[in-house]
Amino acid sequence: MLNIRKAVPEDIDTICELYQPLFEWMAELSPDIFINSEQDKCFVSDMINGEKSDILLAANENVLVGLVLLCESEIPPICTMVYHKYCYVVDFVVHKAYRRTGVGTELIAETRKWCQERKLEYMEVSVLANNPALSFYENVGFKEIKKIMRYHI
Repeated sequence: MLNIRKAVPEDIDTICELYQPLFEWMAELSPDIFINSEQDKCFVSDMINGEKSDILLAANENVLVGLVLLCESEIPPICTMVYHKYCYVVDFVVHKAYRRTGVGTELIAETRKWCQERKLEYMEVSVLANNPALSFYENVGFKEIKKIMRYHI
């Protein structure tokens, strides 16, 4: 049975282990952007203990199978921008063996609750154009709102 809960400091090592295949894969997918590295335990600790961030964990019979790292964000006070408070999905990880089993959808549902508790207006995630997870995000309701383009020199 799937259980979703907030991470606690005792989860840091297990969280970092779950990140490792993601980091390896991202370095293969986009080597011009990412390098294969280990997750910084201090960063994870800061996200767990932060007032404006959380890591939600998905566990199947006490085995960690997914996570979502969330940060409360806001549009800065710029005269041409409409102010919004929103949730930025920093990282979204589901163990390869548990993809297409509903884990990701459950993590999104819990993220929605997290946003509602904080009175946030929407969720935002950045996805590489060549990331197969793009279809997952579209299927759970995310819409493309902008593109970032790069010009190599």
